[in-house]
Amino acid sequence: MAFHGHIHVERQIRRLTESTNMPLHDSVFRMHPQPGLVLPRQPGQPWNLGIVDAERKLARGAAPANKGADLEGTLLWLRAQGVRTLAILNETEQGIDREAELALAAEINLQTVCFDWERMLREKNSGGEPQWRRFRALVEAGALYVHCVWGVDRTGATLARVRRELYGWTAQEAFREVRSYGFAFETPVQDLQPYQKAVLSYFDFYLEDYAPLQPGHPDHTACLVREETAIGD
Repeated sequence: MAFHGHIHVERQIRRLTESTNMPLHDSVFRMHPQPGLVLPRQPGQPWNLGIVDAERKLARGAAPANKGADLEGTLLWLRAQGVRTLAILNETEQGIDREAELALAAEINLQTVCFDWERMLREKNSGGEPQWRRFRALVEAGALYVHCVWGVDRTGATLARVRRELYGWTAQEAFREVRSYGFAFETPVQDLQPYQKAVLSYFDFYLEDYAPLQPGHPDHTACLVREETAIGD
């Protein structure tokens, strides 16, 4: 399904919802309003999809084209849910073509805003933080889908900081949600990589409070289930 000339977006969305048996007005935010819920993947959905705030229509997940997903179909699916803006935290990397996403999103009237994760880290340490202020404004406006490549590290870090600053969560509460999306849940603290430590520092979670989940713990079991159903192999 390719677009040529003028795009009849609403017609394309209607065809998508019919092909996936999703009622046009029953968005994922209406059907799954629970905050922090990681959703098993259904046709059209991005991998590792989760609801951050149903009222704001704020969602998170992996890049729309990750794991060979149909970029066009996934972007149309997001738009059908009421998403109007994509906050993109990845470059062109790991097989994900960011430029293709930007071009196709523009064709179907999705706004895109790209962020430089390394710059966000530097700005947090130096003050000012124009990138963070812009990201937070997008969150507050809503109708937003936040993603990096896998929807785990960069996505987790920025939204954990949102949880702390906008929702009043503690560092431990924010960390538990970060981990539920696949972040280092079995990794001993001494084996954490620099990029993982950067994720934790971005929302002021201290390494001395970190501990891996042990098999048999309810959160460990939940992480395994979510990894299998929402992220895949």
